[in-house]
Amino acid sequence: MAYLRPDPARASILAGGAIALAVAIVLIDIRFANTWSAGPRTLVTAAAAALLLAIAVAAPTEENQPRPWLSAVLVCAFVLSLFALGNLADALGADEQLSASGTITWVGLLITGLLAWFALQRDSAVCTLLAGIVAVVTVLAFFDWAFKLDDPTKTWRWLLVVLTVVLMAGGLALRETRPRHAIALVDVAGLTTLGVAVAVAGGLVFGVIGDSGTSGIAWGWELAVLASAAALAAIAIAWRAAGPGYLAALSLAAFVIMAAATTDDPSLIGWPGVVLLVALGALAAALRPEATA
Repeated sequence: MAYLRPDPARASILAGGAIALAVAIVLIDIRFANTWSAGPRTLVTAAAAALLLAIAVAAPTEENQPRPWLSAVLVCAFVLSLFALGNLADALGADEQLSASGTITWVGLLITGLLAWFALQRDSAVCTLLAGIVAVVTVLAFFDWAFKLDDPTKTWRWLLVVLTVVLMAGGLALRETRPRHAIALVDVAGLTTLGVAVAVAGGLVFGVIGDSGTSGIAWGWELAVLASAAALAAIAIAWRAAGPGYLAALSLAAFVIMAAATTDDPSLIGWPGVVLLVALGALAAALRPEATA
């Protein structure tokens, strides 16, 4: 086990080696996808993933957040583990490797469990972020696989709204004890908000660009995206966290596209008026003169 623990002076070299190893193995796997069978590709990717996972397990425990080199190793191990499990699914006879919802479900469960373990044992916020993303994808795939959905996006948008609320609540709950993990969960909530926008109105971007007409969207979906964007912005300001702020900006852009593309008769009644009133009210409250004694 001692051989897997780098000298602190050479830790950055180890991180570079891990990144190079991941790039090389992924390149080999893709280049020989049509030449090698799934078995050899599984062995190659699994061996590389096992090496990096062993290094991560053997790494000394840090009192504060893990060293950057360990985060790099964990991300590379995640990528290689994903490829290894995808090749294993292919070797076991999966029809579409990591495209079928059933395969994504069991692979996602394993990857989420692995990332969650490292998030707890190594206090790795990047593992929390990745675990949250994979968990969301796994939930969506599970519902598609278990219920054989004719139009998955109609169910997914409801699930994404629920997952957004759960992730934000988890972030708020961890704010005091694990602040970096709290931000990671909020970041995932921001991504699920964008997922709601895509699931509800994925084709509107092309409609606006091409001026090919609009489609009706229930105002409740626009409200869900707007409310989540506002919550992200509030968290970004209160916590001084950049990630939620960027995602809030993207979510607000998604809201604008959704709200602007759902009517052929321009009017200030509706979202323009509501948002404008909120803006003016907030500015007036912030800029009002203080009462003198």
